[in-house]
Amino acid sequence: MIETGMTHTVEKTVTADMTAKADSLLFHAGEHLYIHEFHHWDSTDNGSGFSVWKSEKAQWECGFASMSLYAGFPHLYWAGTPLPRRFVSGAKFYQRQKRNTHD
Repeated sequence: MIETGMTHTVEKTVTADMTAKADSLLFHAGEHLYIHEFHHWDSTDNGSGFSVWKSEKAQWECGFASMSLYAGFPHLYWAGTPLPRRFVSGAKFYQRQKRNTHD
């Protein structure tokens, strides 16, 4: 069983650079995206779909990603990125797949 919980509140917004390890619904392998956190969460399984770099002393892995899923604690900046278009494209693909399995 995976357990999650908030560890503490951040005094200010923390920004970091997140890199996708593989192609997925929203990301291409090796693609960077700036993320932010307003709070710190922890889990017994934080995922390993992304590498995050905040500083030389603060680096970690997090998130889950597939061709139909993005799940993780980092807050993503969607504006001015290809993420919205990729999300809509993924939703349309899912809808076509679902329709084809019911025909």
